[in-house]
Amino acid sequence: MTASACRHLAGLTTARTNPAGITRELERAAHLSAEISSLEQQAIDAIAREQRRILLAPWVLLHASPSGQQALSDGSLAVAEDVRRRLADGDSWSSKRMRRRSDQLWQVITRGATTATPRSWFGHVTLVAVDDHGSDAPLRLSVTGEFASEWIENVHTERRELVEHTHDRVDGDTYVAFTPLHRSEGEHVTVWAIDPRSPDQVTPLQVRHTPLLTALHASLRQGARPLHQLEADVLPARCTAHQRQVLRSFVAHLAELGVLQLSHPPRRRHTGWQELRPASPHTAATDADLPPSVVTGNHDGAGFLDVYRRAAGAIPLTDCVDLQRSINQARRLYALIEADGAATDDPLLGLVEASPRPVLDVFAEWLGAMKSSDETDTRTDWNVSWPRAHTPGSGYRRLLDRLATCPDRAAPFDIPSDLFDALGAPQQALAWPLDCLVRPLASRVGAVLESVAPAGVLDARFVGALQRLHHRMPHVAAYRTFLEGIERYTKTPLVEILVPPLSDIAANAVRRPLYTRMWTGDPDLHMYCEPTEPAPEFVPLKSLTVRHNGNGIVVEADGRPIRPVYHATRMPPPPWDTLVRLLLHGSPQRTCWDPRIKHTLGALPERTFAPRITVGGTLVLAAAQWRVRPEQLWDPAASDLEKARMLRRLRDTLDLPRWVLLARKPGEDSQPCDLGSLRAVRLLEHNAAETDTAVGMVLEEMVPAPDEFPVTDPADISDDRVAAEMMLRLPCDESPQAMAARLAADRPDAPRERCRPPCRHDGGADADAHCDSRRGGETDGDSPGQPRAYGGSRDRVR
Repeated sequence: MTASACRHLAGLTTARTNPAGITRELERAAHLSAEISSLEQQAIDAIAREQRRILLAPWVLLHASPSGQQALSDGSLAVAEDVRRRLADGDSWSSKRMRRRSDQLWQVITRGATTATPRSWFGHVTLVAVDDHGSDAPLRLSVTGEFASEWIENVHTERRELVEHTHDRVDGDTYVAFTPLHRSEGEHVTVWAIDPRSPDQVTPLQVRHTPLLTALHASLRQGARPLHQLEADVLPARCTAHQRQVLRSFVAHLAELGVLQLSHPPRRRHTGWQELRPASPHTAATDADLPPSVVTGNHDGAGFLDVYRRAAGAIPLTDCVDLQRSINQARRLYALIEADGAATDDPLLGLVEASPRPVLDVFAEWLGAMKSSDETDTRTDWNVSWPRAHTPGSGYRRLLDRLATCPDRAAPFDIPSDLFDALGAPQQALAWPLDCLVRPLASRVGAVLESVAPAGVLDARFVGALQRLHHRMPHVAAYRTFLEGIERYTKTPLVEILVPPLSDIAANAVRRPLYTRMWTGDPDLHMYCEPTEPAPEFVPLKSLTVRHNGNGIVVEADGRPIRPVYHATRMPPPPWDTLVRLLLHGSPQRTCWDPRIKHTLGALPERTFAPRITVGGTLVLAAAQWRVRPEQLWDPAASDLEKARMLRRLRDTLDLPRWVLLARKPGEDSQPCDLGSLRAVRLLEHNAAETDTAVGMVLEEMVPAPDEFPVTDPADISDDRVAAEMMLRLPCDESPQAMAARLAADRPDAPRERCRPPCRHDGGADADAHCDSRRGGETDGDSPGQPRAYGGSRDRVR
């Protein structure tokens, strides 16, 4: 009832009956109603001011951060130039375009604060030492004020532009190679062409073997070569300018068809260690005091910028050993899920016979079968969400039954070792060195398990720069020692698979050190690896065969057994995923890809809440989650004040933490959300509009939350904490020689000499860790499992 209505009613009551008590209460109600109306108007005004502040806030935050200032000055932040121009023209942050630019800036800050992969000035990499000294403190890290940077050209963009402008950009230094997916068939060459301009399309075509094409094929049999060397092989010693032009036109035509691929060695620029100046204490949203550019970002071509920091201090080896123990327990959960899964044979393997078949024949048959079938190449997707149980009474089914009985708002659900034993979860012996990405918790002993991968994968693109900056990289040397031991004991050479980048975004993920002396796949080695001596040997895909031998699939090159390996950070895209799956089938390296399962609610469709899941009371496998359906939110047409009220009620009703990760459904990528901010209203509304009402969206607690971030950065104006992940290489207690000998002895299908397990001191105990001061950590040691921290801290969430 409004204040005026209360006063009118009080007047009527006084005139007729004059009850003093009723009159006073009505007058008090009128006073309170007026006060509430005033407070509501104040709240409406405050919401409007806060919305205006939020629009400007990311621009202010970037100017107040040393990393943000560098990004604004060196071209790493593409949207910044448009913002400057619009502000100079007098555009307001409340305009439609500037609102959009504000959202884009928030996305940049958010990605730097929460996404695992370091990128430009919003995700730094640090090499952290691991020592033998114990510590009673949690895994706390810090960085110095020094930084270094490296810019590298986007190789996919360069390839695409070469195809689009062959007559303008192709010169004698341009590298030429046959597309890796080709084979000779009589008078023709069959090619599965992938156009860099349309990488999701595979075009089978046949080209007749002309004398010139045959000469090109012979010259390129050992991989990519500069065009001037190709011309020297193919053209007469005294060729005319016309002959040279005819050859170049023919090469350009074949490149446009997809028969040949063109490239230039990627341009690189890097710096040594420099001092990163702290940001100014004020937060002026101007560009007057921006620092000079250190490494040009995107001014003269598309590329990727990585930033490196120096670590202050080391990580205790005892902490790494404790983490290894917990991670080994966590992998027992993956074994339970694997054992419960429906037993389905990969139809691709049905194309492999006892007698050798060319790999590309199997590939061609598979593509033909997929093209003529309505079915798609389905792969398991339980690497994004906990799957539902398939087998009644299985250990995984019994574990889910226990989770289903947890009350709402339950405490963390811990899975101790004896429960794993009772559920029948096998112990997971390491079949290959591992890299484990974890997020340390600063407020307590423990960490969050982010992902598990084969050694040398998660840090692949950073090793070259880290070696230039630190010179000594024990974990890299130890892994090479392990691989050399595998080759020596089994007498089977390792061959790296190079898969070309098929998108601009993924191009950076193909960089890696070359751990082997041979490679297959893409002939353009210089696009992936820096030059090494002696030069490695190229093994064309057309020379590879596969066969069954009773124990599994054997891959051979010209009749000689080989063992393919794959060290790219990103999984191969179609159609290369089929080839890699075939070549790595049965490989112990492939078995190390443990699923990155996060959303427990995916396996509990009837639940609206799932507690945090831990092992050993210290390692978090899954954060607490809440299922929220769109009807639990507000009417989109409601006022801003009403939406803010409903958000507050939702938090109180579900007992939600302030910081959550928001996904449209279980298993989808999440985006961070601050439920204490008005931006949460828009994020929730947007996700609710795209959410299946029957499934509901998932709100997942952010672990660690900003008040648990473990890394301090002195370059920050307030010496605030920033988010970090840390990569640890396991095992910590076995030398590379001993592990190679053990694994070689367990492999029945390869010849080997007598394996003498090395003594413990063969591996050494010196270890470095590399932690990304805007990222995570990894282990670096003389044994494949000696911890080396490689971490990336990220800009704090605001």
